[in-house]
Amino acid sequence: MYFRFQDPLYGLLLLLFVAALGLRRYWGKGSTLRFSSNWALHEVVKRGFSRLRRLLTILRLLVLLLIVIALMRPQIGRKWIEEVTAGVDIMLAIDLSGSMHAHDFELDGKLVNRLVIVKEVVAEFIQNRKNDRIGLLVFAEEPFLVSPLTSNREWLQSNFERLEIGLIGPNSTAIGSAIGIATNRLRSIEAESKVLILLTDGENNAGNLHPITAAEAADRFGIRIYTIGVGKSGAVLMPRQGTGGIVRNSSGNPVMDWVEFEIDEPMLREIAQLTGGTYFRATSLESLKTIYQEIDRLEKREVTFVRYDEARELMMLPMMLAALLLALELFLARTFLHKVP
Repeated sequence: MYFRFQDPLYGLLLLLFVAALGLRRYWGKGSTLRFSSNWALHEVVKRGFSRLRRLLTILRLLVLLLIVIALMRPQIGRKWIEEVTAGVDIMLAIDLSGSMHAHDFELDGKLVNRLVIVKEVVAEFIQNRKNDRIGLLVFAEEPFLVSPLTSNREWLQSNFERLEIGLIGPNSTAIGSAIGIATNRLRSIEAESKVLILLTDGENNAGNLHPITAAEAADRFGIRIYTIGVGKSGAVLMPRQGTGGIVRNSSGNPVMDWVEFEIDEPMLREIAQLTGGTYFRATSLESLKTIYQEIDRLEKREVTFVRYDEARELMMLPMMLAALLLALELFLARTFLHKVP
């Protein structure tokens, strides 16, 4: 809240009033009637009503002061700034195939699987995109929509944290089908920017839709795809899989084997290039963080600030008070404080 005078220059009129009072005091009219003795008039001035005549002058000065205040246009109001953003619709596609069990990332000095690192980084990315709608799908042998586009960060995060490897056929990877599902979700959306961020650690070996064909369709609908190859190529430590899940030793720890993995980087790079996106490779926690930070920078939200100033005019209050005081002055001057020439 604030208080201000919209036209404060009118306050200079008060200087004129002060000057007029000074001139009146020193160069005012002299006596009209002359008396040989003023003892009788002196007795009259001592009476109460005669002394109250000063009230008329005070009232007149107050009226003039209030008129000047009204001319200065007093206002009370508030100012605020509203942020207007052109959001981005983002679909996250996360690989949940069995290869995401590979332990080739470090977190706090310990080897962890790829999904642990992905959850760590993607959760931060989601929180940073406060003005965007974000959807989430996962894929392995087939794609599965976890969340449609939403701006509810808490609901999205809670669903994301529940993801586990092996929920949807962990032995193959349907990259093309995942792009197709994401395209269907984004194509009819009217947004300034439509983005798919696809993260995988393998190559397309399932589904009926080829990834390049799916990328071409996405490009026709104005969807930009950023692809991320996560994990190291070559031999990496992998928990041994049994009929009941991960095989563990007598101490309860997973039995680890060295397994060869390759990422189809040429395909991921072509998908990104076809749609105007970028391909990234992440082999550590730091590099994956940097990738999502770079995507956040590339898909920067357009932010504008609109300034508002809401003011309420108060000039009627001093004007009404001036009118009342003027009426009181006229009433007193013609009744109780009537002046006889």
